[in-house]
Amino acid sequence: MATGTGRGGHYVHWARERGVDPETLGGPGQSASPYSGWDQVYQTSIPAEVHPTSYVGEKAIEHLKDAAGQDQPFFMFVSFPDPHHPFSPPAGYSELYDPNALPLPSGFGQDHSLSPEHIRTMVANRGTPNPDPTMTWAANEEQYRHAAAAQFGLITMMDEHIGRILEELERQGLAEDTIVVFTSDHGDLFGDHGLMLKHFVHYRAVTNVPLVIHVPGVTAGRSGALVSSADLAPTLLELTGSAAYRGIQGRSLVPLLDRPGGRHRDAVLVEEEQPFGLPGLPGPVRMRTVITREGRLTRYFGTDVTELYDHRSDPDELVNRAGDPRFAELERRLLRSMLEEMAALADEGTAPTAAA
Repeated sequence: MATGTGRGGHYVHWARERGVDPETLGGPGQSASPYSGWDQVYQTSIPAEVHPTSYVGEKAIEHLKDAAGQDQPFFMFVSFPDPHHPFSPPAGYSELYDPNALPLPSGFGQDHSLSPEHIRTMVANRGTPNPDPTMTWAANEEQYRHAAAAQFGLITMMDEHIGRILEELERQGLAEDTIVVFTSDHGDLFGDHGLMLKHFVHYRAVTNVPLVIHVPGVTAGRSGALVSSADLAPTLLELTGSAAYRGIQGRSLVPLLDRPGGRHRDAVLVEEEQPFGLPGLPGPVRMRTVITREGRLTRYFGTDVTELYDHRSDPDELVNRAGDPRFAELERRLLRSMLEEMAALADEGTAPTAAA
């Protein structure tokens, strides 16, 4: 199944069994109220009860009912395709939020004079969506507000279905010994820095994803520690008493569950590989970012493009300090952290059998 109201996989058969063909009813061409400012924003004609979000929620509940009747552990990966572009909530959710009442996000109209060339090029063409609907671009205020209103409707719908899944977990008597994790694969700019979507930039809106871990019997707490998505696998292995394996990457978050105020990582590495480029940044693109408590450093390898942000004085990453002599020491420390984190990712999964 694709993102948004994309049509594919078992979802199509499920919807057709309920009298709806998403292959003919979905898409902006079938919308009763599309937004003319961006073809990725519209009210889908697919009813809410047959929307992909409803499909995922229903199947998750079915799985919980099956698991309750079996005396063995279970694992569920409940992956909602939304919220994601196209931003196309169904009727009942597309009208929940007033675009004109939504505030503009951090740095929407910021000065990008020190930003990399490809970002400056996007900003110079503000209001003109990229012909490729997956590519980052700069929206104007009206485009952002309409997209955000649609996105918030999709989030509300997903939130309701997550609530139903958790209620079913309780109803089936599984809540007291089930670990629940809520997270995402990536963030979305969504107006931060005046930009939309996610490629070719590593602002916090893209790299900082939600992470909630509920372990029955563990007191709730909130942590500001640096963690990585790679830490989830060793965490779940430890919590379930499962054996780890040689070369696993990531570090268990279990100590943070006991002491939320503790430290976990000194740095987090973010990687992005793109086989294509865009104006101002020729492809292929190889981006590496390191994030510490001090700041963020991003290198576009194969070019001379660098981004440097001091999180102590500029937590919203509004001014690129790369090349500024006053921040040379910070850049040096972050570059060292980047090299150390990249070296730590060496594959150790295969045990050596001999040495020359």
